[in-house]
Amino acid sequence: MITSPSHCLLVSHGSRDPRYALAQQELLTAVQRLLPQSLLFAGVLELNDRPLHEQIITIVKTHHCPSLTVLPLFLQPGKHVLVDLPEELEKAQIHCQHQPLSCQVRPLPYLGAHPALHNRLQSVCTAPHTWILAAHGSNQPQTQTFFNQLHQTLGTQPAYWQHSPSLEDTVATLVEQGITHLGLLPYFLFPGKITDAITQRFQTLKNQYKHIDFNDRFLLLGQQPDFVRLIAHLLCTITEI
Repeated sequence: MITSPSHCLLVSHGSRDPRYALAQQELLTAVQRLLPQSLLFAGVLELNDRPLHEQIITIVKTHHCPSLTVLPLFLQPGKHVLVDLPEELEKAQIHCQHQPLSCQVRPLPYLGAHPALHNRLQSVCTAPHTWILAAHGSNQPQTQTFFNQLHQTLGTQPAYWQHSPSLEDTVATLVEQGITHLGLLPYFLFPGKITDAITQRFQTLKNQYKHIDFNDRFLLLGQQPDFVRLIAHLLCTITEI
């Protein structure tokens, strides 16, 4: 049977853009409706007046959690996923394992590592369009390996905010190859300045290449159909009766 944990924490990067916090809270509320037996919380790794481990300790103290399942809402294995987040969770666990708290912090794999998310993206990248996955990117080898594998799985073309190839370069290359149907899938969860800039660039490219059939369905991952159900599923565990 599928069971939901008693207490869950969704951890995102954080942002100064108020739309980001609003979107995170809307996601939390929507998932909470699907998991009425669980108590859900939101936390951020950066841009908060308190570090994440203190946010966790406050949750545990306030709600007397016997365990806390943590789902990192990160999409790529950069420094935050590989270093910063584990350090914060370890600090929280060291503090919470002592009486009277006695809480087990249970981290799940980060969101971008889940095959269920990849399957959802595959259902979006439909023919006849050639799809461009626009992501933040990173120069770290682990991140580049991750994206190479992801593009192979999805059959998408790369475009990065952090480094080359840029969205403009990728579109120009595909147009030179004779591609006439293009779609853009932003690999971002919540809105912010970067997603605004990508939207503007995409509109500029549509005006530049008027003979290209561009897919107009520009949805962030957090806006994709069934995304809320995906998060609820990842928070639950499969147990044997």
